[in-house]
Amino acid sequence: MGMVAYILYIIYHNIIYYKGEIFMKKLALVLGSLLVIGSVASAKEVMPAPVAEPEVKIVEKPVEVIVYRDRVVEAPAKWRPNGYVSVMTKTEGEIESTGEKDTDRTWEGADPRTRLELKGSVNITENQNLEVRSRDWRGLTHNNNKVIDRNEVYVQHSYDFGKLGASKVGVVAETRYTYKKVNKQALRERVNFNFADYLFSNDYIKTTNAVLAPEFTYAWTRSNDHTETYGLYADYQADIIGGVTFEAEFEDLFAHTRENVADAKDEKGNTGAVELTLNRPTTLYAAGKHKVVFEPKMVYATSWAYDKKSIENGFDGIVRENGKKERWGDYTAKFEPIVKYSYQATEYVKLMANAGAEYVNRNDARHSANHWRWQPYAELGLKVNF
Repeated sequence: MGMVAYILYIIYHNIIYYKGEIFMKKLALVLGSLLVIGSVASAKEVMPAPVAEPEVKIVEKPVEVIVYRDRVVEAPAKWRPNGYVSVMTKTEGEIESTGEKDTDRTWEGADPRTRLELKGSVNITENQNLEVRSRDWRGLTHNNNKVIDRNEVYVQHSYDFGKLGASKVGVVAETRYTYKKVNKQALRERVNFNFADYLFSNDYIKTTNAVLAPEFTYAWTRSNDHTETYGLYADYQADIIGGVTFEAEFEDLFAHTRENVADAKDEKGNTGAVELTLNRPTTLYAAGKHKVVFEPKMVYATSWAYDKKSIENGFDGIVRENGKKERWGDYTAKFEPIVKYSYQATEYVKLMANAGAEYVNRNDARHSANHWRWQPYAELGLKVNF
């Protein structure tokens, strides 16, 4: 409002004091000047002056890395192949109540019957394992040549597929080649399905292994003499209350065998076999690198035929003197107490020394099992992990 009054005052002054042409020229000049000044002044009154916004700057600060000299942070170790190699010798003494004239002595020649076992196992990858075992019964000086047919070597490759889909069933495939006796060879394929996570697990019984496995075995001695076996393998292991362990191993839960003999008709049979084991490992002494454990094992093993035809073909079962056929075959019942001593020499090397004895029926015929005799043995071995 002050600016408008000032303009009116100037106009009035010029009208009163100036006349004529000079007045008109001055009036036009004054009005033009005032119009410009008024416009600028009005604009300044209506439009606020723009406020300059501060410029936003992004400042990247370097990350400070602090190294503690008293702290060591280790990266996770990369997987590498690992396994073990072991050597074990076993020397068996005389069977109880036998003398030099007895034909069932435990040695031939001057050497006691001694078995040398070499075993190695290596995890090739995180899923694959290779295992090799050799058992030589000829003794350290090879005087036991008459028992060469008991020698055995096997090579086994296994592949762990992990869990089956979204289930808790573990799957492991095994391939084993065995060379036993004189030119007796076998190739076995087996796929193990482990259902342990679905079975008993409480204060009284805890399942540690529950395997059901279809398998196929091809065995031969000559190119025209072979045996084919299709079957099921099963193994159940559990820890029972009181520190007792139990195992039921069905080497043949069911086995269909077709035997091809040179220049003869094929023979077929359906059989089964089981071995039951009870054990109660007890630590007698443990101090530092020394440990002594006592194991009183009890084992019962038997076999059977599923049908009479299998008995007639001689695959299993019993034919009595009166011609009666029985499906259950021979059996073995054994009590085997053993004391095991181990010394952990280094992180990777263990020394072992065992002393035990077997009390078992030397005649395993089902209806005439007898000659229950003790036989002592001693073992000495070394195991190296890598």
